[in-house]
Amino acid sequence: MDALEKYMKNTWFSIPFFKGVFEYLTFDSISKFTKVLFIPSLAYFMEKDDYGYFCLIISLIPFLTLSTSLNIPNFFRHIYLKTPQKVRTSVISLLYISLVSIILHIFLFLTFSLKIEFYFVLLICFFQGIIMSYIFFLLGKNDKIRYVSEQLIINCTIYLLTFILFIFLRYEDQRDVNLLLLIYLITSFTSFVYVLLKYFAGSSYSLKISLEQTKYLIKINSPLIIHAIAGFSLISIDRFFLGYYFDYSSVADYTFMYSFTLVYTFITTAINNNLIPQYYNSLRRKEIHRLKNLRLNAFLSSFVSLVFIYPLYYFGKLIKPEEILWDFELFLVLCLSSIFITLYSINANTLFFYEKTKLIAKLSFSALVVNLILNYLLIPEFAEFGAGVSTLLSYICLAFIFYLFSNKMIEKKIKNA
Repeated sequence: MDALEKYMKNTWFSIPFFKGVFEYLTFDSISKFTKVLFIPSLAYFMEKDDYGYFCLIISLIPFLTLSTSLNIPNFFRHIYLKTPQKVRTSVISLLYISLVSIILHIFLFLTFSLKIEFYFVLLICFFQGIIMSYIFFLLGKNDKIRYVSEQLIINCTIYLLTFILFIFLRYEDQRDVNLLLLIYLITSFTSFVYVLLKYFAGSSYSLKISLEQTKYLIKINSPLIIHAIAGFSLISIDRFFLGYYFDYSSVADYTFMYSFTLVYTFITTAINNNLIPQYYNSLRRKEIHRLKNLRLNAFLSSFVSLVFIYPLYYFGKLIKPEEILWDFELFLVLCLSSIFITLYSINANTLFFYEKTKLIAKLSFSALVVNLILNYLLIPEFAEFGAGVSTLLSYICLAFIFYLFSNKMIEKKIKNA
């Protein structure tokens, strides 16, 4: 039996890996349902055009969160994995950086006389930047149970509570978008306060900033702003193309289906998040064979997970609002994109580990250019399906170039060791 276990650990079929994925998938899926189903559930209670406009406005949140926080929250997992003692000072630095940034954004918005909903979104982004840093911090700690339990509390506070309050407070002749964003802002602020209390629990509440840590965060993360903008563009920019070439109704159809496919990404996200700590450890030890096994595990797990697409599609078709478009080919294309997102993320870990943030930015920007060109060519002709195909092809491109440069980086480091 010992010989068999030793053999299984040294081959691609790693039993501990699959066991970890299954446990993580079960608990993480429960915690994320409230977030993923938030957008689709609103389609039952809003006019289609208002729903499409809200989907367009809400897609700005990832971009504004990046610019108000300089993408620092996404780096908190890396900070903890490499220098856990710097997390608390990093939070203080993030708060100050975000405060300065949000003031500059407000003046910019005033210059262009933007509507009130854009200011709501801006404040939501400030709060969610801190919340994101806490989630990534927990991922870095690799405390899966705490991670999923805290995420469940945060998701229920923001998304489930927002949905419930919106249903009870809305009334006729009222603009649903502004009310919804106001409630969203309040629940985001509540979660923001909760996260700060968690960060500084059991310690003095010193607000002294570390200039050294602030400089480090800005320097190491500045190139990643381009990377993150490119990443979120791959997710959201197609909705702006749809809104420009067609109408808010088209945005509503595409966003509803895209949001529903996120249920499928529970699987691929669980695979990736479970793999990262193991991948980092293998990079530290320069275990080339183990790195290859982990990547193969992730690919095979993602491929096998495609069997869940069919029941998920027919379940969505059964419960969707009557006026919402539902197309199997588009659904399949969007789900396939998730597999290549996982493959890209795995190989990106190598470049994150070695802090090659400028290279990450260049590679991501290349994929963004491909995506913009494809959107321009495909969306006017094929509408929502064109947006889906553009997303899939862009992620294939992203996964391929990150795979090439990740292998090159590993070979270089091993050779110089």
